[in-house]
Amino acid sequence: MKIYKNKSTALKHINNGKSFTNQVFRDFWTNKEVCWEVLCRDPSLFWFVERHNPNIRWDSEFMGSCFLIMLLNKSPYFHLHLSEIGPYLPPEITDSKEVALLAAKFRHCGYDSYFAPDLLLDADIRRAYGHDKHSPKRSLSKELISVLSDRTDLVIDLINAEPTLYSLLPENLQSRRDVQATICAATSNFRFAVGGLYDQEDFVLEVLKRDETECQKAFHSCSYRIRKAVGEQDPLKYLESVVQAKTLQALLPTKANSLEPKQKALKI
Repeated sequence: MKIYKNKSTALKHINNGKSFTNQVFRDFWTNKEVCWEVLCRDPSLFWFVERHNPNIRWDSEFMGSCFLIMLLNKSPYFHLHLSEIGPYLPPEITDSKEVALLAAKFRHCGYDSYFAPDLLLDADIRRAYGHDKHSPKRSLSKELISVLSDRTDLVIDLINAEPTLYSLLPENLQSRRDVQATICAATSNFRFAVGGLYDQEDFVLEVLKRDETECQKAFHSCSYRIRKAVGEQDPLKYLESVVQAKTLQALLPTKANSLEPKQKALKI
């Protein structure tokens, strides 16, 4: 069996549709440039690339470049296999409004499930992804909103009973931390955690502990930084240790306060 030794030859056969899993490509299974080309053509082979390149999903340059190549080349596989690489896109990609608007040109691509929650507060992004078209026709009465503003415990009960009611709440109630934690837990998704909450260990831990049966599902949508730090560890155990460490650190006196100025004894 002939093994490809030249990169240009390998790329030529990949572009001609030959399967990258074939042994003839084995010398290039760890070549990032070749892997980019493979995933741009068929992202469903991400499992194969990762098998031969452990932890490549956390290689931000590789994943970001792979995504941008697919996007800029208008890959026909973009919307079909975004789920393969979407969860591992770095903040340089997911925080970018420009990238989000480019991805929106792929109809029903689902990229709004992966970019930073705060982008959905942007009017241009909402229009591009059709979120305004799906705005609820019904609304809550002023009287009920007044009651809910005084009784946020009722807001929590309502969202737990019917998560779709979250979209009917006024912004001042939607932005409350406890309300955001409730809707994130109810939907097993951190896309509602705006203001950077999806990147705060204590908030993520709070949400995950509300429904541990859906813990893993929800965890995949918190921030890239936290997910990368957790890696293959148990999310709950890791977050509990981090939150506990931060709590203890906050209780310790600051260096400035602990070093009280010592007064020199006056000589008489």
